[in-house]
Amino acid sequence: MADLIKYSISTISKSLNHSEEIKSDTKFKIMEAVKELGYTDSKVSFPSNKTVVVMIPDIRNDFFAQDLIGLEDVATENNFKIIRGFSNGPYDQEVAYFICFKK
Repeated sequence: MADLIKYSISTISKSLNHSEEIKSDTKFKIMEAVKELGYTDSKVSFPSNKTVVVMIPDIRNDFFAQDLIGLEDVATENNFKIIRGFSNGPYDQEVAYFICFKK
C-alpha cells in the first residue's frame, strides 16, 4: 500500500493508529486511500495481538530453518504464538496464505 499512495509504512501505520504525530490532512488522505483500496486490518483476524504469521519460502534451506527455530524460541519466551506458512517459493502462494488469514 505504501508504494501505491506514496507514504512511508511508518506514516501509514501511525495514521491508522491515530498518532498525533501525523497531520490531519495526511491522515485524511491515507484514510481515503485505505477505503479506496479496501484495506482491512489484519489484527482483527487473530484472537490476540500476540500472534505472529511467518511465511517461509523454502523450509529445506537451512537459513530459513534456523531463523524459524530462533523466532520460535523468542516467541515462546514472550508468550507469542506463531502461525507458519510454507510457500516453497511462489509469490502467489504466499499471497494466498495471507488472504486466508484475513478471513
